[in-house]
Amino acid sequence: MVNFMTEYVGEKKAWSIVYGIFGVIAAILFFLCFAGCKERIHENEEEKTEKIRVIDGVKAVLKNKYWHMLMVISICINIFFQAISAVNTYYSKAVLHNSSMISVLNTAYIVPAIVTFFFVHLVVKKYGKGKTTMFGWIIICVSYVILLPFTENTTVLIITAAMRGIGYCFLLAVSSAMVSDAVEYGEWKTKIRVEGLTFSMQGFVGTIAAGIVTAVIGWVLNFSKYDGTLSFADTQAGSAVLAIKLLFIAVPFVVGVLNIILLRFYKLDKMYPQIIEDLNKRNGK
Repeated sequence: MVNFMTEYVGEKKAWSIVYGIFGVIAAILFFLCFAGCKERIHENEEEKTEKIRVIDGVKAVLKNKYWHMLMVISICINIFFQAISAVNTYYSKAVLHNSSMISVLNTAYIVPAIVTFFFVHLVVKKYGKGKTTMFGWIIICVSYVILLPFTENTTVLIITAAMRGIGYCFLLAVSSAMVSDAVEYGEWKTKIRVEGLTFSMQGFVGTIAAGIVTAVIGWVLNFSKYDGTLSFADTQAGSAVLAIKLLFIAVPFVVGVLNIILLRFYKLDKMYPQIIEDLNKRNGK
């Protein structure tokens, strides 16, 4: 679509128009999702719990070690997402000199990710959410190890992009459910249940992290003397090419390794049945 629009309005405007079209489509789909959702759980008056002060709720969330762990994982997922989306464009331009590879690589990871969504629940059921997330990062890290000797080989790039799509699906499939488990742990630990605040704080931190990651990418490109006015056929400065390769391969690989190490300390899946049993007893259920 970008190539088609470029013939009429130029490359810069073409990208803006295409992103605008996708934005409108996304907005319509989100609205339809909102309009089609119905509240199925209605809380009875006698079941309502006492109101909790915001400051007490925030303190309870900050005492939840699994919330902290999941925030780190969420930030790392944001970093990885930028590597396979925004940096992908710069990689196709500065390293591959091929604009068509942008859509090819995007498709290579999106399609396997969608297909994997239909089967990932089997992995979750057998191994739990923590190990499923770890498996996702392992697949992603292995893809980068395979890619490292063949950074400009399009076939290897497509195969490893598909691997990253599968790994990314593993991460997304359980991320929200893991926060829900952290809510139960928080109530069990602090005797204060703050599911709304827990999720909203996660969303706030994730949004801030996404903005910071995007800004850092811009700063790195600027520092490395990347020239956005050059075309796909032109050669960027060697420092810019190196910086883009680091952002595309090295940074997400390091992030993945750190997450694999972090997830070795994730014990909530094993604790969860006992936590629910204790909470049911405590709440008289």
